[in-house]
Amino acid sequence: MLDAFEIKGVKMHTELPAESVALIATIIAALIAAAFSFVNLTLTKEQKTSEFRQAWIDALRQDLATFFATVRAFARAAQARVGRNACGSAECIAQSRRTHNDFAK
Repeated sequence: MLDAFEIKGVKMHTELPAESVALIATIIAALIAAAFSFVNLTLTKEQKTSEFRQAWIDALRQDLATFFATVRAFARAAQARVGRNACGSAECIAQSRRTHNDFAK
């Protein structure tokens, strides 16, 4: 096995000193740890974004349900009011319009 070789009169050793091996191993371990930390940070951020998005969707569903329930109740009340005043005569319709205009003021 070659322990050393020579290039242009300079003797080169093929074995690394123990300090160099420890330094390289430490740097590689730090790079691996940094890569894992970056991946973990990215996944955590994506998970938190998904949680906020789901909370927003749930709140939107609740608000829409409340809105549509209110509109439906209003429509039923208006329909019941029209049903009570549905007499069909011109005088009855005119009275209904006057009442509506008075109510709108």
